[in-house]
Amino acid sequence: MPQMTGTVVIAQEGRLQLMDEDGVGHLFLLSHKAAAEAQQLYALQDRQQRVRIAYSEPRGVIGLLAEKIELFDGEASA
Repeated sequence: MPQMTGTVVIAQEGRLQLMDEDGVGHLFLLSHKAAAEAQQLYALQDRQQRVRIAYSEPRGVIGLLAEKIELFDGEASA
């Protein structure tokens, strides 16, 4: 599964924007398989948390599907 590392800069209703190392923003939708709830994303935004996201690329959807979110320091977040 592909992964991406960056900083959570925006969170809203199960969506988040991740700013990668090159300054490019990526839209993620929280998968129903992820062990996290939409409300938990706001704390990541507030802290401008660096995370690693394992994701899939669904057809017909604008954005990537976040399957697993890990805090960059290694703690599991979702």
